[in-house]
Amino acid sequence: MRDWSSVKLRVTSELAGAATVLLGLIFVGLELRQNTAALSAQAIFDLNNISNDNHRLVAQDDALEELVYNGHKNPDSLSDSDRRRFVRWMRIRFNVAEAAWIYRKNGIIDESEYTGYRSGLCDDLSSKGTRWFWDNEFGNYAEGFVEDVEAWCFE
Repeated sequence: MRDWSSVKLRVTSELAGAATVLLGLIFVGLELRQNTAALSAQAIFDLNNISNDNHRLVAQDDALEELVYNGHKNPDSLSDSDRRRFVRWMRIRFNVAEAAWIYRKNGIIDESEYTGYRSGLCDDLSSKGTRWFWDNEFGNYAEGFVEDVEAWCFE
């Protein structure tokens, strides 16, 4: 009888231990999912904040708005100093798009969240000035990002 009781006790304790480990893994999985959702929300918030700041600058500064407008229309018409300012402004736009691409690639944001950044990038690249910027600056961006932009926006 004792042997049977000790076997039952051992099996019961092993099952209880396995159940505890399983519950712990479920809990960790739920926590990971919740943390991933929070990280995704924070990433979107940060990307939008940077984009909004960039647009706010243009909306509040008539000279910058004129520079950006003329830069998109014909970057060759800009003075050297204005062309440098236009390039800096464009770098902000592309840095945000590249960051969103990296977040998507690393699973921080999903494809549906990235779609707006991708569409905006391709819309921007339809202007002469943005295309001029891209042709001169694409070497400053991640290799996979460059290939994706080329495939999405130019093919």
